[in-house]
Amino acid sequence: MNDKLENYKGIKNFIEIGNQIKNKIKDYLEKIERKSEFNIDKYEMGFNKDNRFSSAKIEVSVDAYTGTFGNSGVSIVTIVKDSKVFKDFFIKVLNKHFNELMIETADEIIDSAKTKNLEAIKELEDMLKTLKLETKEPKS
Repeated sequence: MNDKLENYKGIKNFIEIGNQIKNKIKDYLEKIERKSEFNIDKYEMGFNKDNRFSSAKIEVSVDAYTGTFGNSGVSIVTIVKDSKVFKDFFIKVLNKHFNELMIETADEIIDSAKTKNLEAIKELEDMLKTLKLETKEPKS
């Protein structure tokens, strides 16, 4: 039963996180749109803009390798020759698509919660069927 409660809490948390991201971006953009009403003269939202104002720090790597049948070893495929140059441009591209990436991430979190919710419902329905079978009166 404790696992079921943990599943419930996890699903609820995913939904809250996804909705929070979407709502915060929407609120932020609406506020910036009406910045003069709010007396706002400074604003910025994006990736790696100013880490004093970070709400989430993540690390991303570009990974690629190949391996062959019959050999457990792998070889690195060097896609990025100069990490510094790549990082600067990659962050630029990320920022260009900031809103879409954030909303899509929120949607993925919410979709995951929906899937977990459906799985939890099926699990509970299966448990209920088992209980019904166990409580049936034996035939005389």
